[in-house]
Amino acid sequence: MSIIDIKNLSKQFENIIAVDNLSLSINQGEMFGIVGPDGAGKTTNFRMLCGILTLTYGTATILGYDLIKNLK
Repeated sequence: MSIIDIKNLSKQFENIIAVDNLSLSINQGEMFGIVGPDGAGKTTNFRMLCGILTLTYGTATILGYDLIKNLK
């Protein structure tokens, strides 16, 4: 069962693309990490998953809750 499912997730701030077309699926019981250099979009990605930032494009579900539909 997929706990987190992200498809084509993108976030753009004016002319800066912070997250570009991220897709991943994390299943129950899996451990994961997101690594990258400063400015790679790691924090932006987690802010979108927490509902702090809106998605520019794509879909994301956590435990079956759609971030676009359920966080409004």
